[in-house]
Amino acid sequence: MKISKLMHCFFINSIENVFQRRYLLLSLFMLSRYAIYSTNGLWAEDFWEHSAVVRELMTHPLNPAHPQLLIDAHHAFFTPYALLVAIAGWALQADAITSLALFGLFNLALLCFGLRLFVATIDSDNKNSISFYTLLLMLFLWGNDGWQFSGFYSLKGLNSVLPYPSSFALALSFVGLALHARRLGLPSLISQIILILICASVLITHALTAVFLFTGIVCQTLATINFSKSDLLKVGVTLTSAALLTLGWPYFSMRELMTGAGDVYNFANTPMYLNVIDRIWPSFLALPVILRQALQPKSRSLGLTFLCLVLIYIGGYFSTKYSYGRSISFILLISNILLAQTIVRLEHTLCRDALAASIFKVILVFILTFCIGIGFKQITSRFLTIVNSIYLGRTISSQILYKDILFVANFTKQNDLVLADIEPSWIIPTFGGKVIATDHPLAFVPNWYLRKWQVMEFFNPKTSHARREEIFETYHPNFLLISRSNNSNWEEILKQFTTDRLGRIVFENDKYLLIKF
Repeated sequence: MKISKLMHCFFINSIENVFQRRYLLLSLFMLSRYAIYSTNGLWAEDFWEHSAVVRELMTHPLNPAHPQLLIDAHHAFFTPYALLVAIAGWALQADAITSLALFGLFNLALLCFGLRLFVATIDSDNKNSISFYTLLLMLFLWGNDGWQFSGFYSLKGLNSVLPYPSSFALALSFVGLALHARRLGLPSLISQIILILICASVLITHALTAVFLFTGIVCQTLATINFSKSDLLKVGVTLTSAALLTLGWPYFSMRELMTGAGDVYNFANTPMYLNVIDRIWPSFLALPVILRQALQPKSRSLGLTFLCLVLIYIGGYFSTKYSYGRSISFILLISNILLAQTIVRLEHTLCRDALAASIFKVILVFILTFCIGIGFKQITSRFLTIVNSIYLGRTISSQILYKDILFVANFTKQNDLVLADIEPSWIIPTFGGKVIATDHPLAFVPNWYLRKWQVMEFFNPKTSHARREEIFETYHPNFLLISRSNNSNWEEILKQFTTDRLGRIVFENDKYLLIKF
């Protein structure tokens, strides 16, 4: 009998402990999951642009050149975040990839901390519960084919976007909003200076996230019960000071980026307006609940922020400034917090009865344990591989998607120009020289698309020898990288530039040929 009572008490206490610490446990699980994922080498898309930026800042922190192209131009990713990653990488003697991967861990920790800090300004008594449900909804409340862009934190795409500056900017925005909410009640010069620095850092690091931060600050002020014109004036001074401060950023011109150079990203963000209902239908179905919660007194600032972000999203469509479509990620974030508040209120109602409370807690803890268990089962094999690699003294990272291109670093210097197809051109600047074109648009490079078209034309089987010579003469590359798998006419290109141009093969494997001139 005593043993059964002890087991019962242990079970009840364990359930209660897990229930009380659910946000911490979920955060730790996400951190563990990302830590394992980051060793897979499954980096893609924007990661390679960020890693090229970090590499350039690590080698030339005071006067960096363009990280991808051999031209005299600024790059919009030379941000405070990239500089911070580069300094940390230099101090740790780590490469750009490892440095970014480590900062993904830091970003996630800061994001979880910042979210809880922000939620506490809305409902301090239930900050852990609301943060927990918000995080769950961020991960799972998606329709079909959710956006795989930075700023969207579905379980499928979370690990990929954590090293990006947008994740750092969002985490910093939560901290800034929490600071501003507290400053409304107890203003001080120090907190205002810190807030200005946060706003300026977010604006430089990721201007689209600054839309969320700036909107949130204004709406927090308008939502105060006795706000006055002086309060709005203070907010205006804070945001204007932050904007003016960014004009002194030495690595690129914020004025040019905001007045035209940033328009190059608009077309890339058209997916923000495609198949929207299909992607967010769970949140769309919950819209009546979201709007009802937004009208509650505690949620006044969230409701105002939600409304303003919706107007910005609609404005982005009609003005064809499709980059503002990214505000939908923040609309969903606010929706998740509002839904989380509703769930917590229902939870309190349910838990008024002792038996119902016990059943609810057991079910919730079981679901949480099951989800975490499934996640750990998926990463167990990778974890064992890491342990074995450490034991054998091998490299932990598997470098799955880029190991075949690593040889470029052994033959090229950082400012050597490599003519390569678009796909390898996206990765090369992280390891070797500079390239002629990139797959993604570049601010401050007006002819970026012409460069991309010329590279695609160079490797097109239908392009004549004379036209290839013309493109080659335009850029005078030091190296030519030929992909055997991507180019059906690779033998023709090889013959043309080893015979006519007297290039010599300095490296070849099953996938690539590297020719030096």
